[in-house]
Amino acid sequence: MEYEAEKNYGEATMEAVENFDGFNWNNLNERDDYIKLAKNYISFPEGLKQFINKKYGEICGIPESELHAFIEEHSRQRGVDLHKQTIGNWLSSDEKKKGSPQGCSDSRTRKNMYKLCFALDFTVKETEEFFGKVYLERPYDSRNVEEAVYLFCMNNHYTFGKAEELIRLIDAGNPSGKENASTITKTQVLRSEILKLKNESDFLAYMDVNRNNFGIKNHTAGRYYIKLLEDAKKMTRVTSNTKLLDKIYGREKEVIQEDSKAAKEDSKAAKEDSKAAKEDSKATIKKNSFFLDIVKMNFPQKKQLSDIKLGKASYDTIRKALILLKFYSFFMHVGEDHSEDDREQFYQETDDMLSECGYWPLYPRNPYDWIFMYCAACSHDLQNRYLEISQPLEELKDIMTNMLDF
Repeated sequence: MEYEAEKNYGEATMEAVENFDGFNWNNLNERDDYIKLAKNYISFPEGLKQFINKKYGEICGIPESELHAFIEEHSRQRGVDLHKQTIGNWLSSDEKKKGSPQGCSDSRTRKNMYKLCFALDFTVKETEEFFGKVYLERPYDSRNVEEAVYLFCMNNHYTFGKAEELIRLIDAGNPSGKENASTITKTQVLRSEILKLKNESDFLAYMDVNRNNFGIKNHTAGRYYIKLLEDAKKMTRVTSNTKLLDKIYGREKEVIQEDSKAAKEDSKAAKEDSKAAKEDSKATIKKNSFFLDIVKMNFPQKKQLSDIKLGKASYDTIRKALILLKFYSFFMHVGEDHSEDDREQFYQETDDMLSECGYWPLYPRNPYDWIFMYCAACSHDLQNRYLEISQPLEELKDIMTNMLDF
């Protein structure tokens, strides 16, 4: 079984994949040393420079000293207002040293990223790749009116100014009363229909008739999340999110047998223990954790799962939770008898899920993704492993002990 995504990996990405199997398994410090170094992953400044040179660099490439002026000139030509300081922040090497979250600064809002892509005249495909591989965020939420407009405009080579004009028209427009009663359940279907529209009037008419299909947040991802969460709880035999996370991350409480004589005789003590366990089961990220900020940001914990349920979660929060739950459910179903095919199947099934939800597939140069892709790689060649920690789920628990404060 071959993992299709690897056919499109570049040299740096393939090197990240090869590191799955390149560590000395008698010394897990090698693994941890890899995880904590920002230089092993994509950084925003590095990725931006690569994308500009891929599109405009021709043979020799654009000198780094000229990139700032290059972006300024293209933004001027394309009518996109980008401040000099914002461009400077994007190209700053400080972010690579920090391993900072891609969207952590004011200069890296989603709208600014779209403005940058308009300024550089990126196609829809190039924009999606830039969001997925460099910004490390979801590209084009087709249920968001603004981003649906950006999708339409980029596909038809309209300017950012035209996109802003269409957004104003939609916001100020009067509904025609021709609302489509049918609900489009899959966001990717909505996306494909927008991509078929070739002129402004047809697009505005489509947005009017289908207005009931916009403004719904994370429709497809939400369904996947609920299914995976319920599946994980069922296999783990727990009912709360907290206990599930305790199980996944390796912080399991002793199970009190309700039918035991001791439990019946000391029910009061058992209740007190249960209450203390509940209050004490909030795993937090260690302040001195060596994990990069982009991994720690929105890492699935009790609050993140609660935010998803309340509809308050960011795209990054949901994507990370989906990957974690998919990883746990998949390898719980597989059991202890693994093969390399299981590793490839996990990658493929996760990619299919993420793509259907509108998210970028697993990407080894994303430090969060790397951890789960690496742990899945522990599912093969077990006879050559010298440590007890040789199963994907156990490997994840071991990594988490370096990150979470129990």
